[in-house]
Amino acid sequence: MEYCDFLSFPASTLKCYECASEISANCSGKIKECAPWQTHCSAFRLKIYSDETVFIDIGGKNCSFPEHCAQDAVNYGGSKIIITNQCCATNLCNSLSARDYSKARPSGRKCFTCNGLQCNATLECEGNQYHCFSMTEDIKGQKTTRTRKGCATKRTCTNA
Repeated sequence: MEYCDFLSFPASTLKCYECASEISANCSGKIKECAPWQTHCSAFRLKIYSDETVFIDIGGKNCSFPEHCAQDAVNYGGSKIIITNQCCATNLCNSLSARDYSKARPSGRKCFTCNGLQCNATLECEGNQYHCFSMTEDIKGQKTTRTRKGCATKRTCTNA
């Protein structure tokens, strides 16, 4: 009788640092052996601004997938969200924290943004924000909607 092996994984698995910080973007962690299908180590960072003031800045490290390795950003003008997931593919290569992309240079793109109900102000996009967006959202607990406009990365627009 012959057997087929449909699922084949590498003989040795990747080792990455693993940690999470709820109070800062930096953390040091334990060493984790990744699942065979996790082919990358990552260092991630989430940074949320409200009126140019950092509201949240957290980070971590873990095993990851290549499709998660990217930078996403959305900029509403008064607030912005930046998610960075930097990856590498060798053992323990994620020892450093993810870079801070919040001080990115202007991308050259300008989009409309909203100030209250008026959505005709212009916003200078930053970093890899080359796309304008417009969305309408329901305001929770109220029977009304609001429009939001601004800049975003291509990945943010495609995954929305």
